[in-house]
Amino acid sequence: MAVHLLYLIPAVVVNVIVCGLFKPVGPTLARLALVFSLAGVTVEAASLLQLYVPLAMVEEGGALAALGQGQRQALSYLAISLFSTGFGFALLFFAGFCVLVGVLILRSLLVPGVLGAMMIVAGACYVVNTMALILSPALSDRLVPGILLAELSLALWLVVKGVKVEAPEARDSSIARST
Repeated sequence: MAVHLLYLIPAVVVNVIVCGLFKPVGPTLARLALVFSLAGVTVEAASLLQLYVPLAMVEEGGALAALGQGQRQALSYLAISLFSTGFGFALLFFAGFCVLVGVLILRSLLVPGVLGAMMIVAGACYVVNTMALILSPALSDRLVPGILLAELSLALWLVVKGVKVEAPEARDSSIARST
């Protein structure tokens, strides 16, 4: 649980940076993407509480003494199962982030458009994956590799190649020449 919580902090920072990077392209879409991202992180953090239920049951003797061993185990299993459902709901918000970032990429010249298209597909896959998680958990495991490919490609591009940004003085001189 601690590692998962610690992962969420850099996730927020990276998503703020990504949204800031594309803010000049579409300020409203970038802000909306950030809202989706923060909502997803919040839901994911809240769903982590479900993983604490079995630990709390071990520490709490009084109220749970009336339950038998099998009942306590069933309650623990239910709480852990609810975490994966909560995580799936968090991914629905992250899907919105992916789609909006994909649209921003397609509207910009900062990174190749194919990465934007891949992010839009990844967002759609997150929606399908979450619906599969709710309706048929075994099916949802098959969609993960395709989803991760888009995010990994974008992350690697940003780390290795960066973004194409025209220097302000070059942009100003090209504007002056065109007028």
